[in-house]
Amino acid sequence: MMRSVYRSRIYRSWVPPLLRFFGPLHVRLYRALGGRLVGHLAQGGMPVLLLTTIGRSTRRERTRPIGFVPDGESWLVVGSNGALPRDPGWISNIRAHPSVFVELGRGRLAAHAAILQGPERERAWRTVASRYRFFETYQSAVRRELPLVRLRANPVS
Repeated sequence: MMRSVYRSRIYRSWVPPLLRFFGPLHVRLYRALGGRLVGHLAQGGMPVLLLTTIGRSTRRERTRPIGFVPDGESWLVVGSNGALPRDPGWISNIRAHPSVFVELGRGRLAAHAAILQGPERERAWRTVASRYRFFETYQSAVRRELPLVRLRANPVS
């Protein structure tokens, strides 16, 4: 049922404008409130971080709120783009510039983003999908493999 909703023309025409509008609003609220009240996604109560990437073309900072799963000393994030057919822009930015910033609450850390492949991706996917089953529905609704990214804070020197 949900897979057909994600594939519908109505869903695909309404979601991109909503993401463009609510993404920046979420960022402003997150920063103003230190992550309180808007620090979790409505879907599944998934915690949210702010991910700042460098634009692949513009080289300007781009910040998006993204749900994450803690995994040891790192964070896992999925480039689901709301089950839309294309990867979100921040994935292209990471491919071009893997140095990113992560904001959790009021803290900001420099980090490295790695798009996972092979057995490491499979293990991480099981971790994410076991906690937030909606990602399995998203994956079944699209023809692309959802990118899975590990964010790891840079060591403090």
